[in-house]
Amino acid sequence: MNRTGSATPVRSAFTLIELLVVIAIIAILIGLLVPAVQKVREAAAATQCRNNLHQIGVALHNYEGVFKRFPPASTRIADPNYWMHGPTWWVYILPYVEQDNVFGKTTFNNASGVNQSFWLADSGAVNKAVYEGVSFPFMRCPGSTLPEWNKINEETTPGAAGTYTAYEPTYTAILGSSQHPSTDTTAGNGPVSDGGVLGLRGTPQGGVRKTDIKDGTSNTIMVGEQSAWADPNSTGETNPLYLDMRSSDSRGAFMGTSYATQPKGTGSLVGCNGGGNNNCMRCYNTTTVTKSPSRGYRFAESGDQRCNTPIQSVHGNGANVLLADGSVQYLDGGVTAAVFMNLVDRNDGNAVSLPW
Repeated sequence: MNRTGSATPVRSAFTLIELLVVIAIIAILIGLLVPAVQKVREAAAATQCRNNLHQIGVALHNYEGVFKRFPPASTRIADPNYWMHGPTWWVYILPYVEQDNVFGKTTFNNASGVNQSFWLADSGAVNKAVYEGVSFPFMRCPGSTLPEWNKINEETTPGAAGTYTAYEPTYTAILGSSQHPSTDTTAGNGPVSDGGVLGLRGTPQGGVRKTDIKDGTSNTIMVGEQSAWADPNSTGETNPLYLDMRSSDSRGAFMGTSYATQPKGTGSLVGCNGGGNNNCMRCYNTTTVTKSPSRGYRFAESGDQRCNTPIQSVHGNGANVLLADGSVQYLDGGVTAAVFMNLVDRNDGNAVSLPW
Protein backbone atom coordinates (compact mmCIF):
# COMPACT_ATOMS: atom_id res chain seq x y z
CA MET A 1 0.00 0.00 0.00
CA ASN A 2 1.38 3.38 -0.92
CA ARG A 3 1.42 5.92 1.84
CA THR A 4 0.98 9.54 1.28
CA GLY A 5 1.85 12.13 3.92
CA SER A 6 2.29 15.85 4.47
CA ALA A 7 5.62 15.88 6.35
CA THR A 8 7.39 19.24 6.30
CA PRO A 9 10.48 19.16 4.06
CA VAL A 10 13.84 19.58 5.83
CA ARG A 11 15.66 22.90 5.17
CA SER A 12 19.31 22.45 4.36
CA ALA A 13 20.51 26.09 4.42
CA PHE A 14 19.74 29.69 5.40
CA THR A 15 18.11 31.92 2.91
CA LEU A 16 20.08 34.88 1.58
CA ILE A 17 18.00 37.32 3.62
CA GLU A 18 18.63 35.33 6.81
CA LEU A 19 22.38 35.31 6.14
CA LEU A 20 22.38 39.06 5.60
CA VAL A 21 20.50 39.58 8.86
CA VAL A 22 23.01 37.42 10.77
CA ILE A 23 25.95 39.26 9.18
CA ALA A 24 24.39 42.60 10.06
CA ILE A 25 23.90 41.55 13.69
CA ILE A 26 27.52 40.35 13.92
CA ALA A 27 28.74 43.64 12.44
CA ILE A 28 26.71 45.61 14.99
CA LEU A 29 28.08 43.51 17.84
CA ILE A 30 31.65 44.00 16.62
CA GLY A 31 31.03 47.72 16.31
CA LEU A 32 29.90 47.79 19.92
CA LEU A 33 32.65 45.49 21.17
CA VAL A 34 35.73 47.10 19.59
CA PRO A 35 35.38 50.48 21.36
CA ALA A 36 34.72 48.67 24.62
CA VAL A 37 37.86 46.56 24.20
CA GLN A 38 39.84 49.67 23.31
CA LYS A 39 38.61 51.43 26.44
CA VAL A 40 39.61 48.43 28.54
CA ARG A 41 43.08 48.47 26.99
CA GLU A 42 43.44 52.21 27.58
CA ALA A 43 42.30 51.82 31.18
CA ALA A 44 44.79 48.99 31.70
CA ALA A 45 47.59 51.10 30.21
CA ALA A 46 46.67 54.05 32.43
CA THR A 47 46.68 51.79 35.49
CA GLN A 48 50.07 50.34 34.59
CA CYS A 49 51.40 53.85 33.99
CA ARG A 50 50.37 54.81 37.52
CA ASN A 51 51.81 51.56 38.87
CA ASN A 52 55.15 52.36 37.23
CA LEU A 53 55.21 55.75 38.92
CA HIS A 54 54.32 54.11 42.21
CA GLN A 55 57.22 51.68 41.76
CA ILE A 56 59.52 54.62 41.06
CA GLY A 57 58.24 56.32 44.20
CA VAL A 58 58.97 53.23 46.30
CA ALA A 59 62.51 53.12 44.86
CA LEU A 60 63.10 56.80 45.64
CA HIS A 61 61.90 56.32 49.21
CA ASN A 62 63.99 53.17 49.67
CA TYR A 63 67.02 55.15 48.50
CA GLU A 64 66.11 57.89 50.97
CA GLY A 65 65.72 55.29 53.71
CA VAL A 66 69.29 54.11 53.16
CA PHE A 67 71.06 57.45 52.57
CA LYS A 68 68.69 59.77 54.47
CA ARG A 69 68.46 61.91 51.35
CA PHE A 70 66.62 61.62 48.05
CA PRO A 71 68.89 60.91 45.09
CA PRO A 72 70.06 63.87 43.02
CA ALA A 73 68.41 64.35 39.65
CA SER A 74 71.87 64.52 38.10
CA THR A 75 75.43 64.67 39.37
CA ARG A 76 78.55 65.99 37.72
CA ILE A 77 81.75 67.40 39.21
CA ALA A 78 83.03 70.55 37.53
CA ASP A 79 86.20 70.38 35.50
CA PRO A 80 87.44 72.16 32.34
CA ASN A 81 85.52 69.81 30.05
CA TYR A 82 81.96 71.14 30.29
CA TRP A 83 80.72 68.76 27.63
CA MET A 84 80.81 65.72 29.90
CA HIS A 85 77.74 64.19 31.56
CA GLY A 86 77.24 62.39 34.85
CA PRO A 87 74.57 59.83 35.84
CA THR A 88 70.92 60.67 36.36
CA TRP A 89 68.56 59.78 39.18
CA TRP A 90 67.55 56.72 37.15
CA VAL A 91 71.00 55.24 37.74
CA TYR A 92 70.86 55.78 41.48
CA ILE A 93 67.51 54.01 41.95
CA LEU A 94 68.38 50.90 39.92
CA PRO A 95 69.23 48.76 42.99
CA TYR A 96 65.75 49.48 44.33
CA VAL A 97 63.90 48.30 41.20
CA GLU A 98 65.63 44.92 40.99
CA GLN A 99 68.31 46.12 38.59
CA ASP A 100 71.31 45.35 40.82
CA ASN A 101 73.06 43.55 37.99
CA VAL A 102 73.15 46.65 35.79
CA PHE A 103 74.01 48.96 38.67
CA GLY A 104 76.85 46.70 39.78
CA LYS A 105 78.51 47.00 36.36
CA THR A 106 78.27 50.79 36.31
CA THR A 107 81.44 52.86 36.35
CA PHE A 108 80.84 56.19 38.09
CA ASN A 109 84.30 57.75 37.70
CA ASN A 110 86.41 57.99 34.59
CA ALA A 111 90.21 57.70 34.52
CA SER A 112 90.64 61.13 36.09
CA GLY A 113 88.30 60.25 38.94
CA VAL A 114 85.55 62.59 37.78
CA ASN A 115 81.88 61.59 37.94
CA GLN A 116 81.03 62.28 34.30
CA SER A 117 81.03 58.94 32.55
CA PHE A 118 77.61 58.89 30.89
CA TRP A 119 78.19 60.55 27.52
CA LEU A 120 77.21 57.25 25.89
CA ALA A 121 77.50 58.48 22.32
CA ASP A 122 81.30 58.18 22.42
CA SER A 123 82.61 54.86 21.13
CA GLY A 124 84.85 54.51 24.18
CA ALA A 125 82.25 55.55 26.76
CA VAL A 126 82.87 53.41 29.84
CA ASN A 127 79.18 52.64 30.47
CA LYS A 128 78.04 52.17 26.89
CA ALA A 129 78.37 48.38 27.03
CA VAL A 130 76.43 48.27 30.32
CA TYR A 131 73.35 50.22 29.22
CA GLU A 132 73.18 49.84 25.45
CA GLY A 133 70.20 47.79 24.30
CA VAL A 134 68.92 47.09 27.83
CA SER A 135 65.19 47.72 28.38
CA PHE A 136 63.68 49.05 31.61
CA PRO A 137 59.87 48.73 31.27
CA PHE A 138 59.16 50.46 34.61
CA MET A 139 60.49 53.68 33.05
CA ARG A 140 57.86 53.70 30.33
CA CYS A 141 54.11 54.35 30.21
CA PRO A 142 52.65 51.43 28.18
CA GLY A 143 50.08 53.69 26.55
CA SER A 144 52.74 55.90 24.98
CA THR A 145 53.57 55.68 21.27
CA LEU A 146 56.79 57.68 21.66
CA PRO A 147 59.96 55.83 20.57
CA GLU A 148 61.14 53.25 23.09
CA TRP A 149 64.75 53.60 21.95
CA ASN A 150 66.79 56.68 21.12
CA LYS A 151 66.68 58.27 17.68
CA ILE A 152 69.53 60.69 18.14
CA ASN A 153 70.14 61.25 14.40
CA GLU A 154 66.57 62.19 13.50
CA GLU A 155 67.29 65.90 13.59
CA THR A 156 69.34 65.64 10.41
CA THR A 157 67.86 62.41 9.04
CA PRO A 158 64.21 61.79 10.05
CA GLY A 159 63.66 58.16 10.95
CA ALA A 160 67.37 57.43 11.37
CA ALA A 161 68.56 55.18 14.16
CA GLY A 162 70.63 56.47 17.04
CA THR A 163 74.41 56.30 17.32
CA TYR A 164 73.84 54.02 20.30
CA THR A 165 70.76 52.13 21.49
CA ALA A 166 69.57 53.75 24.72
CA TYR A 167 66.25 53.26 26.50
CA GLU A 168 63.97 56.31 26.52
CA PRO A 169 61.83 57.00 29.64
CA THR A 170 58.40 58.66 29.73
CA TYR A 171 58.85 60.17 33.21
CA THR A 172 61.17 62.97 34.29
CA ALA A 173 62.59 64.51 37.45
CA ILE A 174 61.20 67.96 38.27
CA LEU A 175 63.89 70.34 39.51
CA GLY A 176 61.36 72.89 40.75
CA SER A 177 59.77 75.96 39.20
CA SER A 178 61.05 79.07 37.47
CA GLN A 179 59.65 81.25 40.27
CA HIS A 180 61.77 79.67 43.04
CA PRO A 181 64.50 81.98 44.44
CA SER A 182 67.20 79.43 43.54
CA THR A 183 66.38 79.54 39.83
CA ASP A 184 68.97 80.72 37.35
CA THR A 185 66.74 82.49 34.84
CA THR A 186 69.67 83.39 32.57
CA ALA A 187 70.74 79.80 31.86
CA GLY A 188 71.41 79.15 28.19
CA ASN A 189 68.58 76.71 27.46
CA GLY A 190 65.92 78.02 29.80
CA PRO A 191 65.39 78.57 33.56
CA VAL A 192 66.92 75.95 35.86
CA SER A 193 65.63 75.60 39.43
CA ASP A 194 66.70 74.00 42.68
CA GLY A 195 63.30 74.32 44.32
CA GLY A 196 62.23 70.67 43.94
CA VAL A 197 62.90 67.38 45.68
CA LEU A 198 65.33 66.04 43.05
CA GLY A 199 68.08 68.53 42.21
CA LEU A 200 71.40 69.06 40.44
CA ARG A 201 74.36 68.17 42.64
CA GLY A 202 78.07 67.53 42.40
CA THR A 203 77.78 64.34 44.45
CA PRO A 204 74.97 62.04 45.66
CA GLN A 205 75.63 63.24 49.22
CA GLY A 206 74.10 66.60 48.33
CA GLY A 207 70.55 65.31 47.88
CA VAL A 208 67.45 66.79 49.50
CA ARG A 209 66.35 65.54 52.92
CA LYS A 210 62.71 64.97 53.87
CA THR A 211 63.05 67.75 56.42
CA ASP A 212 63.94 70.12 53.56
CA ILE A 213 60.45 69.68 52.09
CA LYS A 214 58.90 72.48 54.13
CA ASP A 215 55.66 72.60 52.13
CA GLY A 216 54.88 68.96 52.98
CA THR A 217 55.57 65.74 51.12
CA SER A 218 51.90 65.33 50.20
CA ASN A 219 51.87 68.78 48.57
CA THR A 220 55.09 68.54 46.55
CA ILE A 221 55.50 66.85 43.15
CA MET A 222 58.91 65.34 42.38
CA VAL A 223 58.41 63.33 39.15
CA GLY A 224 56.07 63.95 36.22
CA GLU A 225 54.85 62.05 33.17
CA GLN A 226 55.95 62.86 29.61
CA SER A 227 54.23 60.24 27.46
CA ALA A 228 52.51 62.10 24.59
CA TRP A 229 53.55 63.69 21.35
CA ALA A 230 53.24 67.45 21.21
CA ASP A 231 50.11 68.73 19.50
CA PRO A 232 51.19 69.39 15.88
CA ASN A 233 48.29 71.81 15.44
CA SER A 234 49.77 74.13 18.02
CA THR A 235 53.45 73.56 17.36
CA GLY A 236 53.42 73.76 13.58
CA GLU A 237 56.17 71.11 13.49
CA THR A 238 56.34 68.00 11.30
CA ASN A 239 59.67 66.44 12.27
CA PRO A 240 59.01 63.64 14.81
CA LEU A 241 62.10 64.67 16.79
CA TYR A 242 60.57 68.07 17.48
CA LEU A 243 57.19 66.61 18.43
CA ASP A 244 58.80 64.35 21.03
CA MET A 245 58.96 66.69 24.02
CA ARG A 246 60.64 64.41 26.55
CA SER A 247 63.51 65.73 28.61
CA SER A 248 65.70 62.76 27.63
CA ASP A 249 65.91 64.34 24.17
CA SER A 250 66.79 61.11 22.34
CA ARG A 251 69.82 60.51 24.58
CA GLY A 252 68.27 57.87 26.82
CA ALA A 253 67.48 57.74 30.52
CA PHE A 254 70.96 57.71 32.01
CA MET A 255 72.81 60.71 30.57
CA GLY A 256 72.46 63.65 32.93
CA THR A 257 72.69 67.40 32.63
CA SER A 258 75.95 69.05 31.60
CA TYR A 259 75.54 71.78 34.21
CA ALA A 260 78.38 71.43 36.68
CA THR A 261 76.98 73.42 39.59
CA GLN A 262 73.85 73.75 41.70
CA PRO A 263 71.55 76.65 40.76
CA LYS A 264 71.60 79.33 43.43
CA GLY A 265 70.03 82.29 41.70
CA THR A 266 70.56 84.32 38.54
CA GLY A 267 73.91 83.70 36.87
CA SER A 268 74.89 80.90 39.26
CA LEU A 269 75.22 78.02 36.80
CA VAL A 270 78.49 77.17 35.14
CA GLY A 271 78.19 76.63 31.40
CA CYS A 272 80.55 76.05 28.51
CA ASN A 273 83.56 78.37 28.51
CA GLY A 274 82.28 80.16 31.57
CA GLY A 275 78.68 80.77 30.51
CA GLY A 276 76.64 82.10 27.64
CA ASN A 277 73.95 80.60 25.43
CA ASN A 278 75.70 77.39 24.48
CA ASN A 279 74.07 74.07 23.69
CA CYS A 280 76.32 72.18 26.09
CA MET A 281 74.24 73.72 28.92
CA ARG A 282 71.83 70.79 28.67
CA CYS A 283 69.08 69.55 31.00
CA TYR A 284 68.71 65.89 30.07
CA ASN A 285 66.19 63.89 32.15
CA THR A 286 65.23 66.91 34.24
CA THR A 287 62.83 69.81 33.78
CA THR A 288 62.00 73.11 35.45
CA VAL A 289 58.31 74.00 35.42
CA THR A 290 57.39 77.28 33.74
CA LYS A 291 53.83 76.54 32.58
CA SER A 292 50.78 74.37 33.16
CA PRO A 293 50.81 70.73 31.95
CA SER A 294 50.42 70.96 28.21
CA ARG A 295 50.99 69.25 24.86
CA GLY A 296 50.96 72.56 23.02
CA TYR A 297 54.61 73.52 23.50
CA ARG A 298 56.82 74.70 20.68
CA PHE A 299 60.23 73.27 19.91
CA ALA A 300 61.97 76.63 20.39
CA GLU A 301 60.93 76.83 24.04
CA SER A 302 61.06 73.21 25.20
CA GLY A 303 62.68 70.98 22.61
CA ASP A 304 66.22 69.79 21.88
CA GLN A 305 68.50 70.15 24.94
CA ARG A 306 66.07 72.58 26.60
CA CYS A 307 65.44 72.84 30.32
CA ASN A 308 61.66 73.34 30.40
CA THR A 309 60.12 70.33 28.68
CA PRO A 310 56.40 69.98 29.49
CA ILE A 311 54.68 67.56 31.82
CA GLN A 312 52.01 65.93 29.65
CA SER A 313 50.29 62.61 29.05
CA VAL A 314 48.45 60.34 26.64
CA HIS A 315 45.83 59.96 29.38
CA GLY A 316 43.68 63.04 28.84
CA ASN A 317 44.59 66.71 29.07
CA GLY A 318 46.66 66.40 32.27
CA ALA A 319 49.35 64.01 33.48
CA ASN A 320 50.19 61.52 36.21
CA VAL A 321 52.57 62.87 38.83
CA LEU A 322 54.52 61.35 41.73
CA LEU A 323 54.42 63.25 45.00
CA ALA A 324 57.18 63.31 47.60
CA ASP A 325 55.11 61.15 49.96
CA GLY A 326 55.18 58.37 47.34
CA SER A 327 51.58 58.76 46.20
CA VAL A 328 50.58 59.00 42.53
CA GLN A 329 47.93 61.46 41.44
CA TYR A 330 46.47 62.75 38.19
CA LEU A 331 47.08 66.45 37.71
CA ASP A 332 44.40 67.98 35.52
CA GLY A 333 45.64 70.11 32.64
CA GLY A 334 43.34 72.91 33.76
CA VAL A 335 45.51 73.70 36.78
CA THR A 336 47.03 77.16 36.50
CA ALA A 337 50.73 77.68 35.99
CA ALA A 338 50.98 79.43 39.37
CA VAL A 339 49.44 76.49 41.22
CA PHE A 340 51.58 73.98 39.33
CA MET A 341 54.74 75.90 40.18
CA ASN A 342 53.76 75.99 43.85
CA LEU A 343 53.22 72.23 43.75
CA VAL A 344 56.73 71.46 42.49
CA ASP A 345 58.65 73.75 44.87
CA ARG A 346 59.46 72.12 48.18
CA ASN A 347 59.90 75.23 50.32
CA ASP A 348 58.40 78.32 48.70
CA GLY A 349 55.96 78.80 51.59
CA ASN A 350 52.97 78.40 49.27
CA ALA A 351 51.74 74.94 50.12
CA VAL A 352 48.88 73.99 47.81
CA SER A 353 46.41 71.22 48.54
CA LEU A 354 44.36 69.99 45.62
CA PRO A 355 41.24 67.78 45.76
CA TRP A 356 42.99 64.83 44.12
